[in-house]
Amino acid sequence: MSKTLILVSTALLSLSVPASAKTDGAPSRNPASACPVKATGGDLVERIAAAIGKSKTCDQAAKIAESCAFGDSKDLHIAAPADEFCRKTIKDLKPEDKTMWEALSQKCSDKYDTHQGTMYRSFAAFCRLNVTKLFAELYEPIEE
Repeated sequence: MSKTLILVSTALLSLSVPASAKTDGAPSRNPASACPVKATGGDLVERIAAAIGKSKTCDQAAKIAESCAFGDSKDLHIAAPADEFCRKTIKDLKPEDKTMWEALSQKCSDKYDTHQGTMYRSFAAFCRLNVTKLFAELYEPIEE
């Protein structure tokens, strides 16, 4: 494993927990939450996913996912649409970068794989989203 991969991997894994997730696994949503989707009514997770799908940028999609995180397995259905959205923004990914991306994403899964509880599934999902977001940022064209 290259030095660069180790450094990037370490940095990403340290950022894998969404800021809104509580460490005790309880839902982090509260009336003052920054989530742009209102908590009233049914199908909240679906409405959050729909809001993510309407994002204009990968960064916006990731911020919605992070601000709406519950800290449990529902986050799989929130982080995944953001990850998918960000993947679509990446153009002309070099083979060696794709290999690194896949390795880092696998590292996210491996980091939390031995832990039980839905909170850890959330952490792994957001870790993978952070990896994808990094590559989306690296491949985003610079506007002049």
